[in-house]
Amino acid sequence: MNVLLIIGIAMGAGLLVSRAARLVKLPNVTAFLIAGLLIGPCVGGIVTKETGRSLSVISEAALGFIAYAIGGEFKLSYLKKIGKAPLTITFFQGMTTALLVDIGLIACGFDVPTSLLLGAIALATAPAATLMVVRQYKADGPVTRMLLPVVAMDDALGLMVFSISASVAQALLGGQTTWQSMVLSPLAEIAGSLALGSVLGLILAYCSRFFASRGNKLALSIALVLAGVGLCDMWNLSSLLVCMMIGAVMVNLSQQHEVLMEQCDRFTPPLFLLFFVLSGADLDVTVLPVVGVMGVLYLLLRSLGKWLGTLAGASCVHADESVRKYLGLTLLPQAGVAIGMTMGAIFAIVFYIFAKPLVYAFISDGNLEAVDVGVDFLHIVTPFYMFLSIKLMVDGVQRGAARMLQFMIATLSDLFLRVVLSFTLSPIFGIRGVWYSWPVGWVVGIVLSATLYLVWARKLTAGEEKTPVEAE
Repeated sequence: MNVLLIIGIAMGAGLLVSRAARLVKLPNVTAFLIAGLLIGPCVGGIVTKETGRSLSVISEAALGFIAYAIGGEFKLSYLKKIGKAPLTITFFQGMTTALLVDIGLIACGFDVPTSLLLGAIALATAPAATLMVVRQYKADGPVTRMLLPVVAMDDALGLMVFSISASVAQALLGGQTTWQSMVLSPLAEIAGSLALGSVLGLILAYCSRFFASRGNKLALSIALVLAGVGLCDMWNLSSLLVCMMIGAVMVNLSQQHEVLMEQCDRFTPPLFLLFFVLSGADLDVTVLPVVGVMGVLYLLLRSLGKWLGTLAGASCVHADESVRKYLGLTLLPQAGVAIGMTMGAIFAIVFYIFAKPLVYAFISDGNLEAVDVGVDFLHIVTPFYMFLSIKLMVDGVQRGAARMLQFMIATLSDLFLRVVLSFTLSPIFGIRGVWYSWPVGWVVGIVLSATLYLVWARKLTAGEEKTPVEAE
């Protein structure tokens, strides 16, 4: 299929799913990832693995502009105001995460070299989803202002820790390791990246004065960011650090920085959309069963390490209470809702593809009729697991808001409707009629629970009702 047609389909899919995601107040990041999953090789097959690899340049460019936008937030006046807090928090959360994953996996019996590498990988925080969510909701406050510097510094710390862990793992496996590969190489990569970013940032700040039109200023920004990404690929430098440094130098030295950043913000949304859709398409759900216990432990230990490390670092620098409570959660790669939605889609696909092996795991006597019935059940119900994910999240919001009566109304309505539909449809469709009632009940529960919550939220905004805390 023509590459330009695939790009158009990918953008269209992202836009359509994002519109649907708005109905349940989900971030665009979630919608784009799900859209990519649907058109990727594991489901729709529109974007094949070969096509994804040929479009990797889009992802590289998008990451460059994401880093450039984060660097544009690093004004010296603000960095002086917050002082050493981002550096301290970055160190604490990074090292706590790496050590917790290392120790936890080794204690559970996994080999040391693999555990060390996973611990180093766990340290890194992806900036793309963070920036997208911050921009979509125009978030601003102590947590957001602390988040972006921490995410930026996290990349440099990750380079150091990964290089050391990889060298130790190589030595344990019988290979050779040197002081240069452990310390000097990563330091040289960081220093080289910062130096290249500074030079390109100076060029951008100086040359922007000679262009009057906004279009030419935008073209200059694009040229230097793409040049930075390309040079990083040639010289084995970190494109994230280089592009962050371009943005940081430009925003502090150029009198045109507001215009430059504004034009860049207008240019990048389609690029970011494509980046997340292609990332979703690149997801290979067939490897999920292989991950097993190690994957689950890694996820739990990493989440715990990020939260505890951030709490410890923020406490040391006497950061704002909201920073201590919530910054650790924002350092996870995606928002909790995004993870829930994406995992719902992943499990639905996995259960659909591997329906027969999953049923065989619970049937030991080889009853083929029972296996066929179980496979039929999974093929009917699992495509609607996305609705179940949404229902569970909406229910969680109701319980978190202490709206237990409304939660019970929605849940009992779901159950009652399923029973009624089961009796109504089973004479027509047989046992399948019972299964058809499940997704219908889920959808009704979502709509009812969300409606009850939104009505209450409007009354709360209008001052007609109080929160449970205010009522006390």
